[in-house]
Order: sequence, then structure tokens, then C-alpha cells
Amino acid sequence: MANLYSELEAVRWLTYHAASLSDQNKTDATKIAMAKLRATELAMKATTQSAQLLGSYGILESFPMERKNEIR
Repeated sequence: MANLYSELEAVRWLTYHAASLSDQNKTDATKIAMAKLRATELAMKATTQSAQLLGSYGILESFPMERKNEIR
């Protein structure tokens, strides 16, 4: 969990940096693309590792980890 959290902080700061450049009209498409790539990869990694950490509870519908993407 500490590893995931440290990666989250790194992605957060990369995103802040890209946003700061954009605010200064120094938009860097490469930094924006890097932030998007790392954030989406981290989201998948965190989801997978969290489900593995919970074991069989990670796939039970009655457990909060298993959520459906439903529009209500």
C-alpha cells in the first residue's frame, strides 16, 4: 500500500506540474500525455493490487471493493 501511495503522490505532482505549465501558457503536450498515461496505469494497478490484497472478498458483490459502474 505504501508503494501505491508513493506512486500516487508522484503522479499527482506530475499532474500539478503539467497544469502549472498550462496556467503559464507554456503548455507541454508531452508532460500532459505523461501525466495521463501514468495516472491511468496507476488506476489499473491500484485496482488490481487492491483486489488481490482482499483475496476472494475483492470479487464479492456484497463487499465495497466490488462496485458496478452504473448510472442511477
